[in-house]
Amino acid sequence: MRLDPERFLVNVAGYTQATSPKARPPRLATIDYDYDPGTFPGVWPRVVFDGETTPTRKRWPVLSGYWPRPGDRVLMQPVGLSSYVIVGTLSQEGASYVGGDLHVSGTAPGRLVFQAFRDQAQSISDNATPQAANAMQWETVPLDVVDGWSTSSPTRFAPQVAGWYRLSGKTGFAASTGGTVRGAAWFINGAAVNAGLNRHVTSGFANTFCTVNAPEISVVLTVGDYVELVAVQNSGGALNTTGTGGGAPYMEVVYAGPP
Repeated sequence: MRLDPERFLVNVAGYTQATSPKARPPRLATIDYDYDPGTFPGVWPRVVFDGETTPTRKRWPVLSGYWPRPGDRVLMQPVGLSSYVIVGTLSQEGASYVGGDLHVSGTAPGRLVFQAFRDQAQSISDNATPQAANAMQWETVPLDVVDGWSTSSPTRFAPQVAGWYRLSGKTGFAASTGGTVRGAAWFINGAAVNAGLNRHVTSGFANTFCTVNAPEISVVLTVGDYVELVAVQNSGGALNTTGTGGGAPYMEVVYAGPP
């Protein structure tokens, strides 16, 4: 269940004021980061309530229509004398409960919100200049807090929360002695990012795999923007990326704060 956060809060707050005892207001919490969403609905999640630092021992029921994910910000509605039910996520905007009022706020600055890997070889065309067509196509995404990735656009991180984001990542290339350039570049909305290119330039590469770290750089993204990590090589023909292991390409994104 994913509604506009402010509308969602207004609806739930109104219902709560009409039906809940004043002594038991709704609570805000975060789904335990160790929770495995693959076990749902057989296993309910634990949560960390706002103002607390450790997950609850109890597992909490979930309202139909919401599939809990690690790190989701959720609103919990009181039921019965002492229990709560998770009614939905506020993960796109987050929230806090202060002085009896619900307040929307940003995702916590400094938090890792996205991580992706490329496990299989991907063919990268020959060009010493970064090309959007050579953007890495991510396959394994262990973390995506801000709903930035989908299988329909596997090269893109497109967060649903505007803000500053810190980018890091790496490309990796199979062994080839051809060419003089291997590189990694950041693109936003299909265009190269200023200061977003790192290239290894040499008169000849050893016949072993090569990895290139992309520049670690902070960028402002609005809802609708997307980021891609582009692989660069000029071996003289198409060249595969490395697969699993230490040389595997990856991308990580940290939310740095509001725009």
